[in-house]
Amino acid sequence: MTIYGGRIFNRGRVERGYLEVSEGRITKVLEDAEPDVRGLIIPRLVNSHTHLGDAAFSARFAEELDRLSGAPLPDRIAALFAPPDGMKHRLLESTEDADIIDGMAGALRTAYRNGQYSMVDFREGGVAGIDLLRSAADTCGKERPEILMMGRPASGGYDRLEIDEVLDRSNGLGLSGMADMEYSTAKSLATHVHARGKLLAIHVSEVERDDIEKVMALRPDLVIHMRHNAPSDLHALNSAEVPIAVCPTSSGRLGDVPDIGSMLDAGCTVLLGSDNAMVSAPDIVQELAFAGAELDLGESHLERLLGASGKGLNRMAIIDFDPGQRADFTVLEGDFEDLRHMVGSGPAEARVVVTPDGERRG
Repeated sequence: MTIYGGRIFNRGRVERGYLEVSEGRITKVLEDAEPDVRGLIIPRLVNSHTHLGDAAFSARFAEELDRLSGAPLPDRIAALFAPPDGMKHRLLESTEDADIIDGMAGALRTAYRNGQYSMVDFREGGVAGIDLLRSAADTCGKERPEILMMGRPASGGYDRLEIDEVLDRSNGLGLSGMADMEYSTAKSLATHVHARGKLLAIHVSEVERDDIEKVMALRPDLVIHMRHNAPSDLHALNSAEVPIAVCPTSSGRLGDVPDIGSMLDAGCTVLLGSDNAMVSAPDIVQELAFAGAELDLGESHLERLLGASGKGLNRMAIIDFDPGQRADFTVLEGDFEDLRHMVGSGPAEARVVVTPDGERRG
């Protein structure tokens, strides 16, 4: 029997509390105890937006970002990420598969060690890109999070047979920005994915504001970034219950952090992602800490971010704790009164991940 806690995030709030765990299950939820491991108990979190394929390119990214430091934001993003000629896509084309697989496997192991429950990964490169991630996952064995794979056509256009092959091997489509394709292509892709009963996610308003009516007509299940928006855009997303995945650390490195507070105040569901693995490590606890520090978010905002990132896109993780449940949570070691106290505290260096198989240090 082991007792964890001091503070616990349960049912959407941080409160005093402890979990007693025995044989992989929560046996008691206690208001007072002497813990074996003291800290803040949170759910194992879902990383709602990653591009793991570029994990091997972190050094090249840093060099290129430094070279582009004086360029306007749209030019920096185009030079780094835009298909087909951005640095990332050139490297994906020219790098040996084995090196890409090794980079992805390393990112998956990092996410596993720091307690992530699952990841929503955008797979460039069509069927071949999906197969690379499957190979990386096989390399890791059980030492990786669950993966929700969002495929993308290698052709960049709409080919019915290619899309069927991608959807046969993935959970849906994760499309690039609205400006990266003809709208007629986006509509064909959206119609196809919905007919197959799969998920549709799209990068929206990443560099400049997109037409939200055109976006909503595609009926996305998830939009990414929304860094440049109007209140009416957020109202439309909230009304349709379409969540937004934001990536604070990556956006911060590019100099364009999203206004997460306004999104939350508009009633939107906001999920956390880490974006490109060459830009930032896949660590959602650090994303939460970065958002709190850079945007000075209040406790209620941080609680909503944490709760949403526990559920993720398809509510895979356990976010409330009751006796009888399997033990599946993370402990941020230290003395935390609330989530604001985790900001700047270096939580990545002091965490214990608890699963039915036992505990491990992150």
